[in-house]
Amino acid sequence: MSPRLVKIIDKEEIPADVVLLTSSEPGGVAYIETANIDGETNLKIRTSAPTRPGQPPGPLWPSAEELHGVRMELEYEAPNARIHFFTGTLTLHDGAGGPQDDSGEGGGGGTGSRDVPVDQSNLLLRGARLRNTKWAIGVVAYTGRESKIAQNARSVPSKQSNLDKVTNKIMFVIFTCMAVVTTLSLVGYLVFEAENDDKLYYLCYDSDNSPVPLFRDNCESADSSSSVGQWFTFLILYNNFVPISLYVTLEMVNFIQAAFIDEDILMYDETQVRAGQEK
Repeated sequence: MSPRLVKIIDKEEIPADVVLLTSSEPGGVAYIETANIDGETNLKIRTSAPTRPGQPPGPLWPSAEELHGVRMELEYEAPNARIHFFTGTLTLHDGAGGPQDDSGEGGGGGTGSRDVPVDQSNLLLRGARLRNTKWAIGVVAYTGRESKIAQNARSVPSKQSNLDKVTNKIMFVIFTCMAVVTTLSLVGYLVFEAENDDKLYYLCYDSDNSPVPLFRDNCESADSSSSVGQWFTFLILYNNFVPISLYVTLEMVNFIQAAFIDEDILMYDETQVRAGQEK
């Protein structure tokens, strides 16, 4: 499949890892800002792929229009997290010779194909921003999760304290115990119901055979209660298992401890003229 070309305008964010082919600047250079990647605000120079061997540095195609109909292939290394390293080969096929230079080389009538090496100096990284360059055109290398900035992405570490982690484990144990007790209660209820089914007419079970006319006349007879419904009934009855105020109490303790730290005279630093500060 032929590679996809992308045109980037000045001040636009680069949407993918792109191998630079040509730009509006002399020599086909492009200036990028990588503040979103490494925090550096100084501009970095990227050069076009060296498609003119033996000639002065610069792109083979000095304008965007001359890229129409050019046949090329890009082979490069598998996706990796090495931002400052890239190797690949740009293969130019028949008709990709570009305009002729003064020595008669180049031109659109060339035959065969030619391999052009590319490296990190030709790569525009996704997340960088084009600066001081009207436009730049390149061939897409990595996109989405395969881009180098995505390969370097790491999951955000948890900022929970050890106390919070212990509290969460305790809550999990409490919920597990409550579920076990609820299930045991349901089993006991079902056993009791099976053994005393004929005596539970006051719950409207088999009320048609009830010896009390009040239940026979006013109950809609039901064979038995729903096991799922009874399980949730016991769950609600055991809701006091869960110490709802536990987290609130811990936050109050943290607040009071922080107040003690602020007021502790022994933590006052005379050299910096400030008291201790909790974080």
